[in-house]
Amino acid sequence: MLGKPVKKEIMETDGPDCLIGKFSCHQDLTDGERSFLQDLQKDERSIEGGTEVIQQDETSDQLYVLKSGWAYAYKVLRNGQRQVLEFLLPGDFLGIREFAYNSALNYVVACGDCTICPFPKERMEEIFVQYPRLTGTLMQMSTREQVVLMERVVNLGSRDAHERMAHLFMELYMRLSAVKLNDGLAFRFPVSQSVLADALGLSKVHTNRTLKRLREEGLLTVSNGLATVQNMNGLISAAQFESFYLNDENLRSYFGKK
Repeated sequence: MLGKPVKKEIMETDGPDCLIGKFSCHQDLTDGERSFLQDLQKDERSIEGGTEVIQQDETSDQLYVLKSGWAYAYKVLRNGQRQVLEFLLPGDFLGIREFAYNSALNYVVACGDCTICPFPKERMEEIFVQYPRLTGTLMQMSTREQVVLMERVVNLGSRDAHERMAHLFMELYMRLSAVKLNDGLAFRFPVSQSVLADALGLSKVHTNRTLKRLREEGLLTVSNGLATVQNMNGLISAAQFESFYLNDENLRSYFGKK
């Protein structure tokens, strides 16, 4: 069994339930729906940073909820080159893309220490049969995740390094804000420069140079695992960022003031 069981007496009790928070962004949940989502997270397991939660091409009968911490998904090419596909945040499902496949399409690795909640794939059938409103919401969430990946393709193919970096940090800020995991304009960023470089299709040297430029422009600082937006309007402009694809009601008011 992956990871170590989390003892209930040492679990954080004052943080948000990010899975329920994600679903609640789409609809008001009934008591039964809340209870079901909480039940999916009852088996909490702690894992160390660098742990492979999902291994490419391997079969598994488990899906996961990322309860706390970050993870990232990546693929490895035959020449050994790594492409980071996406960052996974608290409240995200891990392995959901593989639900209709016999084996994993990519790796998923813990980005620092995490808490994950494994559950059998068969439990997804409970959602489909017993909770049709959750099924509809899950489809909306899955569709939005595909649009996020589509925007990532645009980022890699059509934006320069400066725009790519600014865009990624704006996207992460908005996603974290939606589940109330930001602290004002700051948020935890437990990502190494090598992982960040592979997410942006840049060398580590170019990544470092681009981070330095954003800092010198007074737009963004990244230090000691913390990212801080220094100039929101400036970062939006540098990224050529549009919020429509995230469909985030919590931040639409900000863009409406522009």
